[in-house]
Amino acid sequence: MQFVLVERIGGMTHTEFFFYYSIPIVIVLIALFFTVRKYSKRDSANYSDDFISAAVVLGSLLIFRENEHLVSQKLHWMNAYLRKRFPGAGFDISQIYQDVVEMGVDLVEYTNLANERLTVRKKIHLMEFLVRLGNTNGGINPRESELIFYLLKRLNLHLGDLDAAIRDILIPKKTKSEDSILKMQSYYLKTLGVEGNASLKELKSAYRKLAKIHHPDNHRHASETEKKEHVAKFLEIQKAYEMLTSEMNGQ
Repeated sequence: MQFVLVERIGGMTHTEFFFYYSIPIVIVLIALFFTVRKYSKRDSANYSDDFISAAVVLGSLLIFRENEHLVSQKLHWMNAYLRKRFPGAGFDISQIYQDVVEMGVDLVEYTNLANERLTVRKKIHLMEFLVRLGNTNGGINPRESELIFYLLKRLNLHLGDLDAAIRDILIPKKTKSEDSILKMQSYYLKTLGVEGNASLKELKSAYRKLAKIHHPDNHRHASETEKKEHVAKFLEIQKAYEMLTSEMNGQ
């Protein structure tokens, strides 16, 4: 009769030891996998919700002064675009639009929130979405352009961050004759109060000085008329700076 010597660990054989300790470890790892997967899905859903919220609210703000026909057309475009990209999301574009029109939006607070919750890539996507929305009727109007440039600044983005095709919508190539460019440059230089041979450093200095004077945050307690005047001037200054520096950088 043969005897097989089996080494024992803590009163257990190797086999018993393996099954005793390895099975609970495997169970824990499987549970951890599904937990991570669950929260990844949850984060992904929240992330989509954040983007949709920003797109619908800012999109509504972009179009609310349009005539009824254009508003209906652009709301339809927004709905089709977002439902195609986020088919499982639940949102009522018409209701959100009505809320924006009736209650308004604090752009400073809202863009601060967007900066916290959206990545740079998503913010760029958001801005490109807004440009396309404005262009659904064949062109960006001046009010839409001002708001878009203001949002670019608030979201810490630059014109050069956007796709070339999107930049061409904001600054159509067909309008870039030498005469129109000179007139635009002259207007933007006058807005910033600098000479035609101003350097990038001088442009930046002039912009910061004027932006500090007219920034909406510095006029929270002013009258509604004064607030609107400062916002309009701030948007004008911002657009002038963006245009001059983008052309200086060859964009």
